Amino acid sequence: MNMLHSIVANIMSDNLDVSKSSSILVLTDHSTSLLAKKFKDALIANGWNTSFYEMEDRTKSGEEPTKEASDKILEYDLVFCLTKHSLTHTLARKNANIHGVSVITMPGITEDMFLHGAMKADYHRVEKETMEMTDKLSKAERVTIKTGSGYRLSIPLSGRTRATVNVPTQKEAIKIATGIAKNQKSEVVIHNREGKIREKNSYGNDPFPPKG
Repeated sequence: MNMLHSIVANIMSDNLDVSKSSSILVLTDHSTSLLAKKFKDALIANGWNTSFYEMEDRTKSGEEPTKEASDKILEYDLVFCLTKHSLTHTLARKNANIHGVSVITMPGITEDMFLHGAMKADYHRVEKETMEMTDKLSKAERVTIKTGSGYRLSIPLSGRTRATVNVPTQKEAIKIATGIAKNQKSEVVIHNREGKIREKNSYGNDPFPPKG
């Protein structure tokens, strides 16, 4: 297995909660097609049911993909958009999400980003270090950031009730939240897209006797 195949395998296993039965489309343009074909080949090599579609370059970010490409997106469970310009803020992407299609946009992606950038990160290590830093920040009253030029930025933390982190999937967010809740003997409340409570788990601070 070459390095790109290994990195793509890690992306699929660590960042996305999809089954092997999912249908995947790699959508690209002329400028990014060479890398997109390698990405598609890596997915196939890892056992994913993957198709490929190439369209003309968009002239700017936010410009809608071709109608044929927009229709094609709706035929799949998961779509990777490796393109020169971003498709994130397009009606085609929003419409795909409404129809239950997961769309991951990678505007301006290069092979170097895959092989030597954040795509190569060990996300288990990132999670571990994030949890450790979150715990430190939750207990601290002040944090000071120092630069190589001798500048210092002091930020008061006392009175703050939470620290926020960005994670790629809901699965990862739940895992991090659960770790924090266990550490602080508190509660995790999981909401659905409509804001309603989907699940609630308490780790050590249950009222006794229980309410209700």
